[in-house]
Amino acid sequence: VTDSKKTVGSYIYTLTRVKNGILCPENTITCQVDAVTGKVISYYTDWSQVEMFDLSKVNVNAGQAYDLYMNCEGYQLCYEIVAGENDTTTVRLVYSTNINPSYISPYTGEQVLYNGSVYNPTKFGLSQFEYTDIDDSEYKNAIQTLADMGIGLLSSKFEPDKAVTVKELKELISQLDYYKFENNMKTITLKDSNTITREQACEVMIDLLDLTELAKDEAMYKVSYSDASEISSGKIGYVALATHYKLLRVKGNNLFDPQKMLTRGEACELILNTIKALNS
Repeated sequence: VTDSKKTVGSYIYTLTRVKNGILCPENTITCQVDAVTGKVISYYTDWSQVEMFDLSKVNVNAGQAYDLYMNCEGYQLCYEIVAGENDTTTVRLVYSTNINPSYISPYTGEQVLYNGSVYNPTKFGLSQFEYTDIDDSEYKNAIQTLADMGIGLLSSKFEPDKAVTVKELKELISQLDYYKFENNMKTITLKDSNTITREQACEVMIDLLDLTELAKDEAMYKVSYSDASEISSGKIGYVALATHYKLLRVKGNNLFDPQKMLTRGEACELILNTIKALNS
């Protein structure tokens, strides 16, 4: 039992998974027990389905992993507050690690992502995506922010006002490994060569946020856009939730433009806002 606390008339326990004697802190079972009857009245799990590593194949011990981690790129200058005697404090400027991702493979000693796949600095590096045509775009900040996160399209020109294709949107989303959207890529069922409307884009991103069932209950929603009548049947919930999370920008005259094709610039802002919604 790693944590327990008493609520009104019940106790809540959180159990952490142990595999081959190794603690897996992100895998847990939480249950609520009635304080009077001792019966379990509710429970939920947060359990990874990925294969746990085989100890017989481990080639890197903890000390070696630490040395390999410290040799990865990622340091920054920062101020550190040091507590002293008699409640005194000292502020000093130090180098601190800022290494991301912070995982080392127990098999190869390579730097890996949270899911065990090898981290590729070229794929995620800051210099991979450099565009010559975004300075005058209203979506410059979103495009550049994603580029700095290692997310973009391999081209010297981004063409932010061009309609984004389904293939390009998939390519951008596929680079969001860190945000654990990979299991939801199946939600994009349109042909790769197609462009995608703003309302379809709302559906895709609300699905990625795992809010599909909530969006389907259309009776719950009403939108106040001047062109609300142009929203397709079955899409009101997606548009309403996208509006709530501020996923897409709405321009003049209170028009949502549900049937307008999503541009590349809008796609970047949509993805960035979806990340923000995930972390909110």
